[in-house]
Amino acid sequence: MSTSNGFNGSGAEISLWDIRQRKLISELYGHRATVNSGRFTDPTASMIISCSNDGRAILWNVQQNSIFTDLEVDNATSLTSIVSINGLNFATGGLNGKVSFIQLLNRQLQLTDQI
Repeated sequence: MSTSNGFNGSGAEISLWDIRQRKLISELYGHRATVNSGRFTDPTASMIISCSNDGRAILWNVQQNSIFTDLEVDNATSLTSIVSINGLNFATGGLNGKVSFIQLLNRQLQLTDQI
């Protein structure tokens, strides 16, 4: 997986690669600015969580090549990194120095805490 620079929705994608064959498998589009971080959320690699300069976290359905759900964490702050804690809980860091905790609940991402 690699993430890309972008602006106004152009070039802000996540690329999925088969590194054995050195082949692009698919690209995920939905962020409006540079995608800074992406992580698989589970061992089966069926979901990816990503964050971007657009201040959003997006949970992706890899098999359907689509957005499962998204959350605007802070539209004024670039999100620089994200981690999947257990596939249902996530943490992301931003340029504002805060760590935001996100939970997948009822098929929606929800901000649970910010420190």
